Amino acid sequence: MTITLVILVYLIAKPFILGRVTVLFNETKIQDVAYFRIDQMIPFERREIVEYLPENKEGRQMATKPIYFGDPTCFRPALVRQILVYYHLKDVYLTKNNMYSRYGRLRRVNNTKEPYWEFNYEPEPLEHVCWVYSHLVTFGHWLTDGIATSMIYFPRELMQKSKVIIRRPTQNWLNYLKEYGFDIINYYELKNRTVYKVKNLYTFISPDPYCSLYYSAIQLRKQIHNFHNLTNLTASVGAYTNRKGAREIFNMEDIINLCRATYPNIQWINLTEKTFYTNLSTCIKTLGITKYYITGTGSNVFHCIYMKEDSGVVVIGTWLIDYPFIGLAKALGIWMMYVCNHNIKHSVKKIDSGAVNISFNFPYIQRLVYAVNHGYWPQKMNPGDRILFNLTLTREIVKLDKYRTYYMEQNESVILQELKDRKKEVWI
Repeated sequence: MTITLVILVYLIAKPFILGRVTVLFNETKIQDVAYFRIDQMIPFERREIVEYLPENKEGRQMATKPIYFGDPTCFRPALVRQILVYYHLKDVYLTKNNMYSRYGRLRRVNNTKEPYWEFNYEPEPLEHVCWVYSHLVTFGHWLTDGIATSMIYFPRELMQKSKVIIRRPTQNWLNYLKEYGFDIINYYELKNRTVYKVKNLYTFISPDPYCSLYYSAIQLRKQIHNFHNLTNLTASVGAYTNRKGAREIFNMEDIINLCRATYPNIQWINLTEKTFYTNLSTCIKTLGITKYYITGTGSNVFHCIYMKEDSGVVVIGTWLIDYPFIGLAKALGIWMMYVCNHNIKHSVKKIDSGAVNISFNFPYIQRLVYAVNHGYWPQKMNPGDRILFNLTLTREIVKLDKYRTYYMEQNESVILQELKDRKKEVWI
């Protein structure tokens, strides 16, 4: 009986043991209009920032026929408008991955749930924190979901008085931010499995969970070009890179040798994938003067943010259309030819890599070079080829409801009609 009682008391008291805190909060059900869940018992303020992308230079992105549907982690309205919401929250709790109130988890919709581990409790509260948030941490999402692109909006004076905390950072990302021209003087890294009390937390969150900050990407490119003195340089060279492992193109060198033979006046520079991590400055300066860029699909394509407007990219792609970086090219005014190779699966396994049909891929490289040089695509198209991103209906939808969001391949006619019907409803 005594042993049973001791065990029972221990189990009840365990979450409240001094120096430890067990995160067992129920997820709060109250949701703010910007899809960011806010506990109404927490004092907070919010301000919405809406930006509209340039409407000019349409029809610069083309893709061949895929065998599989497109990558859905990209929202078509983000090519027309960008919504970013500033939050100032008081008296919240931070861990390395998530934010909590005393009563529940404060998190983005679709965010992964944090395991119910025991956490140490940091007794000294943080007075001011700039929380730089991204839903995912792979490079493309890190770039277009929020970290690099939302940092532009943090006022310098706010960052100077605050601890700057990046959600789930790695050393590479800190180096990237420095090369992008960010001066992070108060970077603060949270300990693993530790809860921190924050008196004033500031953050910028987009309602669209993925690939939503394309307007910010335009501003980020300007900042990068200014930081590396690229603004007044002319793009003239060719460059190429190849993944190692998953989605690797085994005969990329054969493709480039054919490019060298066909275009002897173009200098083709090899940017190895490793160089993007070990010598980012060189990559930025090289792509800053690159007119034609050939690459396999994946994170390497997102580095086109260093390239100038009117330059071009050929993606030797997989069996599906990878929309996130094509959307980035659209925002940046970059020509892009995405070639779907049906023998290359869109996976993370090297076994799904392979050689591609050069006779099929090379004519699309020629089309891209032609488009960059002439300012328009050659007239002849193959069956299944299509120009992406006719945004006429998208703009109509955004005018009716700027918060409406949907994936790239959803039926816009149906969405537009639903919104028009809703406007006609008479409320009594």
